[in-house]
This record gives sequence, structure tokens and C-alpha cells, in this order.
Amino acid sequence: MANAVQLVLQTDLSTSRALIPSLAGDDSGTFLVGAKEVLRTTLTLRRSGLHLTATFTDNSTQKVERAVELQASGSTNLLPLLNALAKQIDSNSTVFSTKNDRALQAYLKAASTNQMQQRVTGLRDALSIDPAFGLAYITLAEVDAQAAPADLQGLLQTAGSRESSFTPFDRARLNALRVRYSHGPLREQESALQAVLQIAPNQPDALVGLGTLGFLSGSATVGTRYFERAMALNPGNPTVLRAYAEGLIETRQFARAEKILVGLDNNLAVLPELAVCVLLQGDAPRANAVAARLFASIPNPDLKSLYQGVWLQLSGQTAKANDLLTSTKFAQPASQAIAYSELSMWQMIAHNFASARSWAAKAQQIDPRPGTFGSIVGLLVGADGPADHWRQQVDASFLAANQPLKEQALGYGFFLGAHYAEAEQTWNAILQRSGGADLRARAMLAAAGRQEGKTDAARAFNVQPFVPEFGDLYASVSFFEMNRDLGIGVR
Repeated sequence: MANAVQLVLQTDLSTSRALIPSLAGDDSGTFLVGAKEVLRTTLTLRRSGLHLTATFTDNSTQKVERAVELQASGSTNLLPLLNALAKQIDSNSTVFSTKNDRALQAYLKAASTNQMQQRVTGLRDALSIDPAFGLAYITLAEVDAQAAPADLQGLLQTAGSRESSFTPFDRARLNALRVRYSHGPLREQESALQAVLQIAPNQPDALVGLGTLGFLSGSATVGTRYFERAMALNPGNPTVLRAYAEGLIETRQFARAEKILVGLDNNLAVLPELAVCVLLQGDAPRANAVAARLFASIPNPDLKSLYQGVWLQLSGQTAKANDLLTSTKFAQPASQAIAYSELSMWQMIAHNFASARSWAAKAQQIDPRPGTFGSIVGLLVGADGPADHWRQQVDASFLAANQPLKEQALGYGFFLGAHYAEAEQTWNAILQRSGGADLRARAMLAAAGRQEGKTDAARAFNVQPFVPEFGDLYASVSFFEMNRDLGIGVR
């Protein structure tokens, strides 16, 4: 019951202009979030029905400033009671997304589990009880985007057919999700998030989203403004801080990004970003020191060697990268095949397709399974032949069943094989489908344009720095081209 009270009141008060609702686990938590006033509620079931007592305490003096008592007949009228309390607290409050107590309980059950499938089941149960439960659709869409992206479009369509019954707040949030997951243009995404803030001016997700879009558009000022607001609402949130640091890197605010990442240094997951951030500042020795800490944290020897090799390549130490992956004896055959695949890719970057084919053959011999790095480089090494013939090979390959992966292979393959017009066409399609947000596509599109002599057009793609993923087969290609365009000089 306590969880229901917290969820409903926090959601209802999200549309307040004057208040910022925040949950605190105990008295000390109220000071950590900087609360000026603390609301405590007591809910009891009496013969006459539900009885709700709410007290409001000044957090600095600990004096009770006022108390509110509300009563509802019966035991199943919790939601109207909480909605009424929210209206007493702030007239701009919304009403909760469902009027059904059973649907609320199913939602709470889903929210309380860390098991993804149980969460999905609970949310679907809530929707089966109340098919117009806007918040449940929004939460399930966010889960599906991570766990079951194939189900997302159908879910959003179903939600859209019900949204006339949603609260204005839920309609705005649903539209923002729809535009985001359909990869609408950045300006369209910005407009959708601004509509959320018009209803709920302190909605954290909208603030973070607008900050991210500001950085992607190249404006450190806009991105910083929204992130600062988001962090003021939720100080120290590591997810928000990490996203802020990524945005600062994208706008070449490397020193500021480093300061944030250092503050998150107890989280080993940020070490790749920190190493790249320092590298982009031109301090290779310090970047190598951060990378060494990353490698020391990896218990698997095979993964450690693979990451070391990728780092050496990304940081411009190509000879050392080749020596490391050539000489290392990996414990697992799959790891050995990945190493050979990386070596093949690096040879293609150096325009040595004969050597690349040799490494690709070794990778495929060890691990011939479709979908592995070896199978991908086995296709890419044919990209130096006639463009149409190679495209047909890719279309007929295992990649045919996965359009995004196929397009990615075509984009990189055409570029590495010096078919720049085809590369430009492919990367332009990828960029458009991302709504202009794919920084790797921007870098590769600009690089293809430069190779065709379209220097002015290449400048228009607003190439921005990004942190490569160490487990991405293509990482060194896009990272090198980004550096070449920006003149940072890592390569």
C-alpha cells in the first residue's frame, strides 16, 4: 500500500509548477535530496472506509505545518483518495493514469521485480485489466525498446489507439516516445519533449532528452542548460551524469567531461569513456594509464587481450595492436577468431585487402558460424571488387535477414573498398533513418564525401566526437574518420 501511495502522488504531482516531488527512504534521505517540505501519509481501513492522514513538515525546523484528512467509502477507492490529496497539495496536479486499483497493483508488482520477463508479464497484466492505462504502456515501451525491440512498434500502435483516454501528461509522453523510437528528425524529437515540459516542467526524462538533443545538435550551451536542470532535480544520479559527460564529449568539452567521469570513477564501466576522453585531449600517456586500469579490471584473459588490442589501434598504436593480437594465444577458439577478424579489418583500413583476406580465412576456419565477426569480415574482404557484384553477395548472405546489420556492412564495406558514391548513398540512408542522430553515420558520410571531393558538403554533416565501443568490429574505421574530419590527431 505504501508503494501505491508513493507512486500515485509522485506521478500526480509531476505536473506541478511549484513543487518537485521526490521519494526519500528515510529522514536522512530528505536532506540528501534537498527537500524543503516532507509529506508523510498514514492510510487506515475503518468500518466507514479508507482514511488518509497527510502531514506536512518543514524539513529545516521539523515542525508540522499542516495536516490533511481525507475519507473514502469502501476499501477499493484508494486512487480517488490519492488524486484528491494531490489536488489539495497543488491545483496543477494531474490524475493518475488508471482508475482501477487492480491495474495499479499489477503495475506495482511489475515495478518491484528485477526479472525482465516478470516485469513484462506484470505490465501486460495491468494493461489487460485496464487497456487505457497510459503509464503502463509507456513503461512497457521503454522495457521493450531494450528487451524486445521487435514488439515495440506493435505496442506503440496499440497505445495510440487508446491514447484518447489517456491523461494529457501521458499523451505527451507517449508521443515523445513514439517520435524517439521512430527516429524522427532531431527537431521533431525536441518539439515532442518540449510538449512534455509544457505540462510537467520538471520532468527528468524530458530534461535529459532535450539536453542530449542539444548536444547532438552541436550546442554545448543548450545541452548543459537542460542537464544542469535535470541534475538539480536528482543530484548525483550516475545515469544522468554519464549522459551529460557523453554530451560534453560530443561538443568537444573534454576537460569538463573528464571531471564528471572522474567523479564516477568508482564505476569501472566509465573507464572506456574516460580513457577516450583523455585521448581526445591529446594526452596519450595519461589515456594509456586509464586504459591500463580498465584492462586490470577485466578478469577474462581473452577479453583483456582483445580490449588491449582494440585500444592500441584506436589510440594510433597500430603496430603494437597488430603485434599483440598476432602473438597472443587465446584460450577460446571464438576469441582467437575475433582477434583474426580485427586484424583483417585493420588491414582493410590500410587498403591491404590481400592480407585482410588471409586473416579473414583464418577467422572463418576457426569459427565458421554465420553472424560471427569472421563471417562478416569474410564478406567485407570482397568489397574491393565491383560494387554491384559485392552488393549482390551481401544481399544473398546471412545478413539479408537483418536490414540494419546488412546496411552497416554495406556502408563500411563500400567505404573500405573505395566505392565512395555507394558508401555515401548507404550512409545517407542510415543517417536519415536515425533522424540525424547517428554520429558514426555522420562521420562516415562526411568521409565518403571528402573522398569524392565534396569538401563543402562534407562539412555540413556536423561531425562530432564520440566514444567508440571496444566490442564493435567497425570501431576503428568510424573513429579514425571522425578524428580525421575534426583534426584531433589521434591517428
